Amino acid sequence: FSALAVAGLYALARQWASIRASAVAALLFAVAPAFAFNGTIALSYTAEAAAGIVVALLAWRARRLPSVGRLAALGAAWAIAVGIRQSLFLFLAPLVVLALLDSANPLAWPRDWRALARRTGIAAAAAFATAMAWFLPMTHATGGISEWRRATKAQSDQVVFADAVWQRGFVALQEHWDRLAYFLHWETASLFPLLAVPVLAGLVVRRRRDAPSQPGPWPAGAGVFLLAWLLPALAFYLLVFDGWERGPIGYVLTLLPGIYLAAVLLADHGLRRLAAAQRPNLARVVQAVAILVLLMPMPALARDANELIDTEVRSHDEWAASWQALETEYPANETAILTWQSWSHVQWYFPDHLAWTYFPSYRVPGETDWALIFSMQHHEHEGRFIDLYLEGPGQPEHPIPAWVKTIVVFDFQLAGENGETRRIDPAVNVTEAHLASGWRILLLKPDATHPTVESLFTAEALGNRSP
Repeated sequence: FSALAVAGLYALARQWASIRASAVAALLFAVAPAFAFNGTIALSYTAEAAAGIVVALLAWRARRLPSVGRLAALGAAWAIAVGIRQSLFLFLAPLVVLALLDSANPLAWPRDWRALARRTGIAAAAAFATAMAWFLPMTHATGGISEWRRATKAQSDQVVFADAVWQRGFVALQEHWDRLAYFLHWETASLFPLLAVPVLAGLVVRRRRDAPSQPGPWPAGAGVFLLAWLLPALAFYLLVFDGWERGPIGYVLTLLPGIYLAAVLLADHGLRRLAAAQRPNLARVVQAVAILVLLMPMPALARDANELIDTEVRSHDEWAASWQALETEYPANETAILTWQSWSHVQWYFPDHLAWTYFPSYRVPGETDWALIFSMQHHEHEGRFIDLYLEGPGQPEHPIPAWVKTIVVFDFQLAGENGETRRIDPAVNVTEAHLASGWRILLLKPDATHPTVESLFTAEALGNRSP
């Protein structure tokens, strides 16, 4: 997906600009810290960026020549993009609409309604057929359309629309703005000021009277196209939701391709104006300085990347490898696992073990008001835990089966280590043991005094606080 995104951005830029500008836009985007980082982790943000770029490219091509093949490809690509992340239905809808309208003037009136209906029908049919190809098997495998609607509603109520501006007012808008500025820190602090140099130089230089007039930074209609690409996501992030605290930074990848494309084309336009003003030496100096300053941070970025690999990736790999002996020494037929931040690791690497997960709630922004324990086994969560989650503290309760002889505390934070407050009740005895590899682990033994997982935790940890 990273390769597809870079190649797609280059292909889209070539619809508008020179090989030089297209290559620079693609290369700068490829080394953008947010993009490069998200290309190494198991999340969908790079796929989302690639899908958005492909839809934008197909929308521009269909807008220029609305043939059956191009319109069908656009509809199919949009449906696949929505399958990757449902938010792309909203974010990319204006580009699809622009592709269906008149290419010369999208606001022209009167309109050829027959041609518009034909274009819309082709794109809609391809989108519907492609969407059903993934939607029907997905819903069938997960309990039907009603389950999809329930899960979507839970995601909307508890995550997407829980921190909207109309919920918390100006404070939410300010927090969204601060987060977005943090996500775009590299671009606003380093990249854009440098690209602004040729833009400003091109504006202030006086063109010779005998020099040919220079076209704009992009062809007719491309400015409206860029706005239609960027504004929906920008408005959503500012007014509705753009993540938590300092992440996930991958959200910004819906905006970066269009931003990089516009910024580089503006800079290229400034260089062309300098050349047209018969200031080629000045153009070369501006270009060389910009390239030099852009390259200066690269050694530091490379050093930081290597440090990240050394301190984070390798240590995590060692951590994961050290836990693998658990399955042999503490078999699933007599051992359960209590986890928190590592629940995904437990779910996929110890699928045969019964596992309970401490699940904090953030319904009150910035505060954990209560927490839920839900169970999972064989890659499956207990059914409808979100519905039970919403019922309040103590819903549900999870009895500890009689066959469980040992409970492994997988995340030491639950026992009050690693700088965290102890969540497990002090009356519960947590003991230390070691795997054959020497890896330290924490255990507790079930007893009649603590018959449920909830009884292992303090009242505060489960949110049962007095008013």
